[in-house]
Amino acid sequence: MQYDEIRGLAAKEHRWSTVRHIGVWGMVLFSVFVMVKASPDPVVDGLGRFTAFFSRFEYGNTVAFTLGAGFLVSMIFTYFLVLNPENRRKRKIKKCLLHVVCYILEAKKENVCGWCKNVALSDIKLKSSRNIKELQSEVQEKRVSLLAVNLYLQHFSEALHLFESALPAAMAVSSAHGLCWIGMTSSTKKLNDVYNHQLDESVSNESINEDFYTNFGEFLLLLDQFVNLDD
Repeated sequence: MQYDEIRGLAAKEHRWSTVRHIGVWGMVLFSVFVMVKASPDPVVDGLGRFTAFFSRFEYGNTVAFTLGAGFLVSMIFTYFLVLNPENRRKRKIKKCLLHVVCYILEAKKENVCGWCKNVALSDIKLKSSRNIKELQSEVQEKRVSLLAVNLYLQHFSEALHLFESALPAAMAVSSAHGLCWIGMTSSTKKLNDVYNHQLDESVSNESINEDFYTNFGEFLLLLDQFVNLDD
């Protein structure tokens, strides 16, 4: 049900973004048309029946031209001073959030002593969902080695506080990203519990492995959605 909510929220945000872009570009084209029509320059010959359409207004040409030019200038400044920096900021935040995930996925290398604890230096790449699909296939077929399982659980346990503290940053990207991050944090908490259960001798290894594959599979599904969501 959570995956459907994320997809629905992402679709709603995408529709709103599309409507907003259409409205803005429509106003830009209308402003250009008004400026051309209100311009004191003569209409280009050869437009045929459209010549009268581009002829000047009977009244208020100066006001129309000024308003059209003002709107265009405002849009240019808004794009370069507000929208473009905001989009860059969101992409940077998402990249930093994926560094936290890459820190966990370092366990795939099964390197006990050499895995990277610095989330900014991990060479695991999540620019596309191809690597995530490979991990999902390994989890579904339960082909993760026992050493990798232990390392994954250790990494999840150590990264739990990062997931909890990074939620406001994920919400700053978009509501859908934030909802994905909440689900990933929930899976991380469950995997942290599995890690703690390893110390309990009354819990069987089969139960630990089953809980690991279930919760790690849910984590990868949410991660795949997170990576593919529009910024």
